Amino acid sequence: MEFYLLATWSLLIAFTVVNASENIALGKVTRQSSIRDSWDSSKAVDGCVLTYMTSNCCTHTAGGQTEAWWQVDLQTQSVISSVNILYRDEDSLHRLAGYEVLLSNTRDWTTGSRCHKDITAEKASMSATQYITCAGVARYLAIYNDRRVKAKTWYSDDAILELCEVQVYGELT
Repeated sequence: MEFYLLATWSLLIAFTVVNASENIALGKVTRQSSIRDSWDSSKAVDGCVLTYMTSNCCTHTAGGQTEAWWQVDLQTQSVISSVNILYRDEDSLHRLAGYEVLLSNTRDWTTGSRCHKDITAEKASMSATQYITCAGVARYLAIYNDRRVKAKTWYSDDAILELCEVQVYGELT
């Protein structure tokens, strides 16, 4: 009985600590490199976690591009701890592969620092939900995809982002 209570108490404490920060991107101002149809950048921070395009919850940049990016303005410098990316889950993961997450204090995300680079070795290992440790202090967070040079044969030819939800966990300062 003591072990059961100790295990339950430990899980409760762990859950509380993990969830101590909040999704500071929810409802914030966003922008992206291009827009396909009506799938604009704000859909990635609207709270809808459905991962199919027909749900009208996802962003979509235009095809035929060699670079694609999406950015959220957290409106103030924030202490960021992690990022969850919910990507389109309709056999589109080859489009997300190789993405980067960057933190910056200006709208010019290209001057920011990279906190994550996807290095998934094969398509079968790629997940539509990406849980990323991304520690830093920044006002802006960007997701970038570069297809100027195709790093792996299974990557898409075009740089396309189809983000269904981007959750940024941390604290506004």
